[in-house]
Amino acid sequence: MAERVVVVGAGAVGLCCAYFLQQAGREVTVLDAGPVGHGASWGNAGWISPSLSAPIPGPAALRTALGSVGKPDSPLWLRPQADPSFALWGLSFLRHCTRASNERGLAATALLSRDAFRYYDLMRADGLAVDTERRGLLFIAHSEAELDRELAELRRLSGHGIAAEITRLSGTQCRDRQPVIGPRVAGGIFVGTDGHLDPRQLTAALAALIISRGGTIRTGEPVRDFVVRGGQVVAVRAGDGGDEIPAGSVVIAAGALSAPVTRKLGARLPMTAGKGYSVSVGCPQLPEAPMYLVETRVGATPLGGRLRLAGTIEFSGLNNRLDQRRIASLVRAARSCFPAADWTDVGEEWTGMRPLCPDGLPVLDRVPGTGNAFLATGHSTLGITLAAVTGAHMAEFVATGTPPPALRPFRFPSYTRRPR
Repeated sequence: MAERVVVVGAGAVGLCCAYFLQQAGREVTVLDAGPVGHGASWGNAGWISPSLSAPIPGPAALRTALGSVGKPDSPLWLRPQADPSFALWGLSFLRHCTRASNERGLAATALLSRDAFRYYDLMRADGLAVDTERRGLLFIAHSEAELDRELAELRRLSGHGIAAEITRLSGTQCRDRQPVIGPRVAGGIFVGTDGHLDPRQLTAALAALIISRGGTIRTGEPVRDFVVRGGQVVAVRAGDGGDEIPAGSVVIAAGALSAPVTRKLGARLPMTAGKGYSVSVGCPQLPEAPMYLVETRVGATPLGGRLRLAGTIEFSGLNNRLDQRRIASLVRAARSCFPAADWTDVGEEWTGMRPLCPDGLPVLDRVPGTGNAFLATGHSTLGITLAAVTGAHMAEFVATGTPPPALRPFRFPSYTRRPR
């Protein structure tokens, strides 16, 4: 009989782990406190964007964070909290806002992101019913100086093995490509090697494929506890009744909620939620490819016949409160770039918790003190980009007990450092 692996989390990362574990011959049961794909996977921009592999902590994030004090409409906002653990997290985050730390993080993330499309292509060839659109990503800005800075960042990619087709464009060239762009946009940078998908379609298709192959997905069943014997997890207690689900191994891929789940195993994961927001707008001239508003860090993606605006990072703890000031900032930023969109038709307001460690890197490792519990979380804004490649590598890790070389930079961190 095949070993059962319990995967905690039915978002993009958890479902990709479950898919590849099935491919490795494991029986899988997926647990989630909510419906399939309704966490951070639900309303995000849907980008597969190796060009944005650099982690959030860096010199630019430091400037933005310090400038956000008292400005809840800032692209990155640290909401003051009376929480000692968040204070520790924040201090560690600020320590990682250096060029050297950012460069190390980019080198690590590149080990995964340069293979992002490869694993999506493998899944699609195996019957995953999801459309991956490889139409590139257009960075646009009101200022040529901002584009100069962004171009310098993008040019770092080739040194880390990320192939990126980069073209600098004038404002007129941007409007020729995407007529929805307004006259205030000074120019752009087109990265032809990025792509996008519909994240809701992805999670629904993964769930259907996993179930069709004998897997089990149990929604509305939060993890209550683990049964551990001799350092091995032998069962997971879930749901209101605390039903025991036997487990040969466990993969915790619950996004920002991975931290409280991991604590039930006695390990303290230094992770917080970097909340993102999205909203959609009617758009008669719907663009063919996503766009990235450089100054405000807002993404605009054509999805479901509408233009989804997604972005911002809000550090306010683990909660799903929707702050209307953040939604208004998305609309304001996009309106200055796309004046011809139908701004009387705005809806689908959403917020979700992105999992973020102080150094901005994922955690793809064993849970300390256990032999068969693993973590696949902390992907920050790269959840869709890294979901498939994470699933493939984690399945190998669980099956062999040895981490693939690409996972070695993503060991379980402390507040002060990450083992090397």
